[in-house]
Amino acid sequence: MASTPTTGGTVLGASILPATTAAGFVAAKLGNAAVIAAFIALNAVILVWQVGSMLRFAVNKRRGVA
Repeated sequence: MASTPTTGGTVLGASILPATTAAGFVAAKLGNAAVIAAFIALNAVILVWQVGSMLRFAVNKRRGVA
């Protein structure tokens, strides 16, 4: 399915790519609002998770747990 150059196959391929700027570029090139919105939401979730992990690590380090 991904080998076909149709929009459906490309959208499917872009939606399962890891959250990288390459996936965002593909989504922007497609101009598919749903794919772009999903990518932005995924990036937001990853950003929040990363910040949360850093804060948790900093708090644990300050407490002497880590």
